[in-house]
This record gives sequence, structure tokens and C-alpha cells, in this order.
Amino acid sequence: MNSPQKKVPSPGSYREILSIAYPLILSTASMTIMHFVDRMFLSWYSHKALAAATPAGITSFTIVCFFMGVPHVVSPHGRAFFSVSLPTPSSSCLFLWDL
Repeated sequence: MNSPQKKVPSPGSYREILSIAYPLILSTASMTIMHFVDRMFLSWYSHKALAAATPAGITSFTIVCFFMGVPHVVSPHGRAFFSVSLPTPSSSCLFLWDL
């Protein structure tokens, strides 16, 4: 019997990008659905609670975006430092101006 082999997507293909991005898409979608359902239930409770949920949702999203944004900004700098062989770490700071 032949064992089923797992297909490996070719590098740089849309399938590879989607396989990497799929968990991020699901987590962002679940957060959006959670906020929508939360506000729907709060609208059934009272309008004051709904009015308080909107700034709280924006605040929580801002905090989440900060922790998602820092690696997004730092990643290219770390990649440039470790992929380019520079004599000293301080000279890699010159690379930051090129981005």
C-alpha cells in the first residue's frame, strides 16, 4: 500500500502564503465576531452599556495592534542585521535609514 504523501506548496505560491496567513485571518475574524456579538447582547441590555462597549472595544483593539505592530516594525531590522554580514551591530543602524 502506498502511504498518502502530504503535498508541500512551492515556495512563494499563493497556497504557501495562505497556509501561513490562515491562523492570522482566523484570529482577527474571531475577534471581530466576538466584538459584534458582545455589542449585540449589550444592546439588548441597555443603550448605556452599548455606548460604553464601543470605546472599550477601540481601546482593546489599540492595545492588540501595538503588540502586533512592534514585531511588524522590528522584523525587517532584525532580518537585515542577521542576513547581512556587517562588522559591528552599530553599523547596522545605518541600514535603518534605507528602509
